[in-house]
Amino acid sequence: MTSPRIYAFDRFTLHTESRTLYRSGEPVRLAPKVFSTLLYLIERPNQIVIKEELINAVWGGTKVETGGIARNISALRAALNDSEDTRYIVTVAKRGYKFCANVYDVTATTNRAGITTNRNDTLTTQNGLRSGNAPTRLAWLSKLAGGSTPS
Repeated sequence: MTSPRIYAFDRFTLHTESRTLYRSGEPVRLAPKVFSTLLYLIERPNQIVIKEELINAVWGGTKVETGGIARNISALRAALNDSEDTRYIVTVAKRGYKFCANVYDVTATTNRAGITTNRNDTLTTQNGLRSGNAPTRLAWLSKLAGGSTPS
């Protein structure tokens, strides 16, 4: 069994253990398959997820019409307030979908792009570059992960 995770992007957090999505701290209602679709995409940020892969992951290989996937993606876009200004899910024509937000694994305090924050909210990238002015968002991410924030 996979250990519980908390993922964060923009003003959203997704808790795998409770299977809950939060927008600015408020729960967002998602049907179970819609949540599973979002989780699968979030765990593969900026990667094209082909439709067959999504069907196998979310529906366990059960025969699903393309309309079922489209309805899940549509419900996700509505829940995320996906728009031209803030595009989280991109449709890749004749292939599948791609989740385009920067996703942080708050549980590990490391994002999927290889950026790690320490307790002083300093960003460290995979190549070792550091920035002492981490975004304010990282302070609350640190709190979610059980760390303390500097005063």
